[in-house]
Amino acid sequence: MKRFIGILSCMLIAVGVFAAEPQTTEEVDKAIVEQLKLLNKKMTGIEKKLDKVLNKNGVMAAGVAANGGVVGQTISISQPAGFRGPSKADLSHIKFPKNPTKENLKKYVEEIRIASKRQKSFSDNDKQIEMYTKVGHKNLDILLESFGKAKKWNDGQFHLQRAIGKLITKDDKELIIRNLSKNRSLINYVVRYGWEKDVKQTLIDRLRDTPDLPQTWIVAVAALKEPKTYPDLQEYFIVSRNRAQIYQYIKDLPGLKLDNAVDEAWNIVSGGKNNWEKKQMAVIAAGYGHVDALFFLLDAKVPQNSHMSSPDFNAILAKKVDKSGSITEIKEWLIKNRKNIVFDKKAGKYMLTEKAKK
Repeated sequence: MKRFIGILSCMLIAVGVFAAEPQTTEEVDKAIVEQLKLLNKKMTGIEKKLDKVLNKNGVMAAGVAANGGVVGQTISISQPAGFRGPSKADLSHIKFPKNPTKENLKKYVEEIRIASKRQKSFSDNDKQIEMYTKVGHKNLDILLESFGKAKKWNDGQFHLQRAIGKLITKDDKELIIRNLSKNRSLINYVVRYGWEKDVKQTLIDRLRDTPDLPQTWIVAVAALKEPKTYPDLQEYFIVSRNRAQIYQYIKDLPGLKLDNAVDEAWNIVSGGKNNWEKKQMAVIAAGYGHVDALFFLLDAKVPQNSHMSSPDFNAILAKKVDKSGSITEIKEWLIKNRKNIVFDKKAGKYMLTEKAKK
């Protein structure tokens, strides 16, 4: 016990819990008790904040990550050791009905959803997915109805989403289209089976009034290639928190001019404090002639292998700077001539001012 107390006190000293090293065993005991109370209080606060993050991301995972940038992709969620997974005790009393009917299957599904509310760690191997899947393809509507009630991962979103994915087929077109407005994660199957035109109005309506759509939703609207959707796509790009990805989906649409949208988005982001968001948008803005974005990236030293970075930024430097040489030489030249760099819209290049050229 003394050895344990000694080790623990050293650990607490190492992380700065003790202001000074206790001198006696009694002092150590008292200090440990007080500090453990404090640590427990802090951990409780952290756990509550983490729950909010998990639940917020759960909404995204159900609609974005599980369906998102790569259509048909399934993700596995892993959490640190010690997080609470499915409770066997909570689930053990739930039995599949011997004589299934719509009513007792709805009750069965609801019981699973309620029993999962204490869960904090989620995996594609969770028992609830198999339990939901037993409902079967012909009762897919029951799962979709239950998913519509779910607001968080532990409210059924995580497991129902995966069970639905296991059961759904191309033959469910009518059911998918009918539920798309309530269950936006079904957009995955709309894109997979090429039904974008069948749900065109729903796609456009939700694009206008929903700020956190699955990325696949934007893919679906872009697939329409209809100019009348362009203003809504541009507006969504401007207000989105994931502008870099949205930009990739819409930048090559025929006839779409993004200059004004990029200007507006950069004006919003450049004055903010979120450097991650600013770096993402700066790579785009630098490609459209924003000198301040160009030098923001140079000063920020965008990591060579960052997802927002180097290939795109280096391509801008190579194509849009009126200076020959290696990327390193171009960067050095820009920094050296910082006060005399302008963007010539006609030439489409960053270059020296006429005065600096003389």
